[in-house]
Amino acid sequence: MKKIKTTLFLLLTFLFSTQGMAREVCSGINMAFLPEYPPFMWTEKIEYKTTIGTTILYERKGVVKEILKSVFKQKEGKGEIGQTSYSFSKYLPLIELEENLFEGNIDFVPLIPFKSELRQGVEFIYPAYFLNPYIFISLKENFISNERVKKESLLGGVALQDEEFIENIRSDLSYLNLKTYKDEKELFQDLLDKKIDYIFSGFYFAKAEIARFALEKRVKIEENPLVFQSLFFAFSKKKTCPEEAEKLKQFALEMQKDSTFLKEEIEKSLQNYSNLFKQDPPLLPSREKE
Repeated sequence: MKKIKTTLFLLLTFLFSTQGMAREVCSGINMAFLPEYPPFMWTEKIEYKTTIGTTILYERKGVVKEILKSVFKQKEGKGEIGQTSYSFSKYLPLIELEENLFEGNIDFVPLIPFKSELRQGVEFIYPAYFLNPYIFISLKENFISNERVKKESLLGGVALQDEEFIENIRSDLSYLNLKTYKDEKELFQDLLDKKIDYIFSGFYFAKAEIARFALEKRVKIEENPLVFQSLFFAFSKKKTCPEEAEKLKQFALEMQKDSTFLKEEIEKSLQNYSNLFKQDPPLLPSREKE
């Protein structure tokens, strides 16, 4: 009987140890990001002509994809770090990104704001990979500076609902009394029609949308950011690919030393996003459409 118990104990020990080993085998890195946040990520409709007709595909473009292609030395589709595959399989609203990362349903999120409530389940890679500046956009004829916003409490400001990173800093900017819009075109149309005084936005997101609607001659961006938001590479603490995670950490640290690559990719992506709308007419004030 004693021999049977000893054998059973050794068998269970072996099973548990091999299960632990199995969990440590890196089967692939599953990543996620926000659905639409140009120039960092957007969806582009691509039409391919074939002998039997036209095939339509929707491809992800932007800075984040270019960063990851560099990190993982990806061409198109899957890439590898060593023998490790990875996929960009989910595009989720920010709150769902945070929940899935915390629970380990996704392994890695590039560019996510720090949130103290997530620390038990999420590893944020310091220092911050990117500082996202937030600014005011207003009509050139009614320029809104940081000083004006602070002095004139009746000014009407708006943020875009899809720019979800703002939610993480909204509590620090409660004096702005920001409303939110769901549609970018409606947002800028109301600015042109003077229904709102300013738009509060991330600087690069603002540049992307201003180029999209050809508004460079009509609107002005406050040059001094009101606030910066730190965006991090973040891993689930339940990740099964520690070696690959370490490589990503090293990449983040190297990028902090030399930001040339990131700046170049932002400019390229801004240009590529703008090119999508070259054939579109510029957005005009309603009075000029009549």
